[in-house]
Amino acid sequence: MPACDWLQNYPDNNFVQIRHPNYKIMKHFKQNNLAQCQQRCKSSKHIVFIILLLFIFIQPFGTVAQSTQRCNVIFICVDDMNNKLGYLGYPQVLTPNLQRLLNRGVAFTSAYCQFPLCNPSRTSFLSGWRPDKTNVLNNKDDPALFVPEGANYLQEYLHTFGYRTENYGKIYHDQFAYEFFWDYSEEENGLTELKTIVNPVQKVEDARAGGWGITKSPDSSMEDYIFSKKVSNRLSEPIAQPLFLTLGLSTHAPFTPSINSWNLYGDSSKQVVLPFWNSDETIKGNNAHNIALPNTPADDWDDIPAIAVNPANLLIKSDLDWQKTIQAYYAEVSAMDQNLGLILNELDRQNLWLNTVVIFTSDH
Repeated sequence: MPACDWLQNYPDNNFVQIRHPNYKIMKHFKQNNLAQCQQRCKSSKHIVFIILLLFIFIQPFGTVAQSTQRCNVIFICVDDMNNKLGYLGYPQVLTPNLQRLLNRGVAFTSAYCQFPLCNPSRTSFLSGWRPDKTNVLNNKDDPALFVPEGANYLQEYLHTFGYRTENYGKIYHDQFAYEFFWDYSEEENGLTELKTIVNPVQKVEDARAGGWGITKSPDSSMEDYIFSKKVSNRLSEPIAQPLFLTLGLSTHAPFTPSINSWNLYGDSSKQVVLPFWNSDETIKGNNAHNIALPNTPADDWDDIPAIAVNPANLLIKSDLDWQKTIQAYYAEVSAMDQNLGLILNELDRQNLWLNTVVIFTSDH
């Protein structure tokens, strides 16, 4: 039997799912212990389907297929990362660790996001159900209230096969993360505080998702780094049962890279004054004047119906302001890539590639 037999087998129908009346957590119970449960989970609802933009599936199939050991699974999801990456035709974006991962596996470049918001997208690919079936169509839609009975979320599915499920960072959406069952979980809790808006100048921009600034925090104190180190450390510990580890990383607006990440881009020969995020203080860093802008024809807006344009959501930037925003975003992508490198380094160090599946994706 292939090592990753959870990809081919489904739990038996003795298990059903109910929602905990107080905590809304999905639980598994045997039917003979819960006669009041009215609906079995059909095997067709247990299909694991994860396919999104930037989906990378890593597995040396030929070697592992001869083993009976189950693979460990590492699932990495990046918040709001777009397709501007080196291997997708943007060599100016520095992601050497993502390239390392790609060199070991396959990039699915024709997989598309099924919903352009965090909560609907994540609920969909972690349940295997499309958004029109989950009924979660907004970031405010509570999965515990909107998703029909019978949903079998990925970590719960693997748990039924003896996997220990551990989460680090944002996998389910923010305020609803507590609803989902894990053997162990640390959700993001400092990110909101870190990016709280108190600077009035930045407040207007951030409301329209165009805010940026340099963080005063060193990379080693950032939440993404801390979670990545925890996953890396977990891989160095003895593994008594197959592991399903999830890691949530972020390139979400507002873009607040460290000055080291910012200075990976731009013109280092021309230092300019940059704003610290959430502060009136400033710091000098690379000039963004050489950041390439996309080609935008003068009539680019002419074919957009008026009903589709909400002036309150428009943010008009000068070319230089736009270049600075792009540079801040690129810097966050490179910081994400450095954190990814912590995981890959530990996989190399522990020689875990032969029994580990790594999945890398963005939610939208």
